Amino acid sequence: MTEALCPGTMRVGSKGAAMSLKLVRPRAGVAKIPSGGEELFVTESHPRHMVITYWILFYVVPAAGAFFLKGKGESSTRRILTIHAWICLSIVLLSLIGARLTFRMEIVPAAFLLASAFLSIFLLGTYGLAYCISSFVQQWCILLAATYLTSAISILPAALATSMVYSMIHRLGSNDWLWKFPMLFFGGIGSIYLYVWLHDPVLNIALHILLGTLLIRVGLLYNPLKS
Repeated sequence: MTEALCPGTMRVGSKGAAMSLKLVRPRAGVAKIPSGGEELFVTESHPRHMVITYWILFYVVPAAGAFFLKGKGESSTRRILTIHAWICLSIVLLSLIGARLTFRMEIVPAAFLLASAFLSIFLLGTYGLAYCISSFVQQWCILLAATYLTSAISILPAALATSMVYSMIHRLGSNDWLWKFPMLFFGGIGSIYLYVWLHDPVLNIALHILLGTLLIRVGLLYNPLKS
C-alpha cells in the first residue's frame, strides 16, 4: 500500500505483512521503520548527480561563506550572527528543493527540550537563550542536509560528509583540532544517526542544548564572556 502524505513525503506500508526492522537506503531521503511498521521516505526525489550538486550548492557553499566571511576582526556578536545567517540560508535553500524532516510531537522529547532550555538559561543567563536558538538552527541544518544527501548515497558517507562541513565552520583555535574538532565531528555523526533511528529532531535539539550548555559552563567548548 502506498499513501501520499504531503509534498516530499511518502509512506510505504503493507497491511497484514511482516516488514523487516532493518534500515535500508531510501529512494528519496532517510528511511525509518517506526513502531507502526511503515517506512518513511523524506525529501523530493532527484537524480543522484543532482542531489550531490544541490547538496554542495545549498549546504557546502553557505558553510564556506560562514567560514570565510565571518569576519575575524569583528565583534563576537556580529560573527555569530553572520555564521547563523549563512546556516539559515542553507536551511531555506534545502527546503525549497524539497528536503524535509519528519517528526511526531511527543510529550517526553518536548519535556526534555523544555528542561534543557530552562537549564541552559539558568546556567548561562541570556546567552543560554541565544544558545537554544543556535542549537535549533544548527541541528535543523545538519539533519536536513544529511537527510537530503542520503537520497543519493548511503547513510554513513552522508553523515561523515555533513558532519565534516558542520565541524569546520566552528571557531577552532590552533590547540582545538586535537579535541574540539573530533568532539564536534563525532557529535554531528551521532546526531544524524539518532535522527535516522528515532526520527525525532526535537530530541536532537534537546541533547544539543543540554550537552553544549554543560560544556560551555565548564569551559570546555568556549567561554562566551571572553568571546
